[in-house]
Amino acid sequence: MLTDIKIDILKKLKGNPISLDEFIYIEKELDIKLPSLFRELNSLCSYEYTHSFAFFNFGAKGEYGVSHMTKTLWTLYPSDKKYLHLYSDDAGILLMDLNEQASVMWCSIYDLENYLYDKPMSMKYDFFPTFTDFFSYLLDEEEKERAEVE
Repeated sequence: MLTDIKIDILKKLKGNPISLDEFIYIEKELDIKLPSLFRELNSLCSYEYTHSFAFFNFGAKGEYGVSHMTKTLWTLYPSDKKYLHLYSDDAGILLMDLNEQASVMWCSIYDLENYLYDKPMSMKYDFFPTFTDFFSYLLDEEEKERAEVE
């Protein structure tokens, strides 16, 4: 399955990987170790190059970068869990767990505290057990958008 998604990533997105410098920057800035699965897939092409979300810029050092937004999340909601804050808007938030599978949670902003503090969720949410599952979802959405344009 991992080989299949790698082929799909290269075929559909054609490059634009997260650079080694960007990985190193995030790890040093947040004092974390990025999951190897996340690094492996995004070394082919960054998830940001799909058009499903207006993701925060992974390696950016400014206010809309993953580092800044993640630090803000950690300050507002201290917990023993560590997540990267990949995206949010007025209604939802997308978090990647720093576990080895790099699971991704997409939930209502109103359920954020429930999720962070292991309480029952009150609204519908999407959970992707691995970053591979999440990236597959993004590629499927990309494919649907392209079909609509053609």
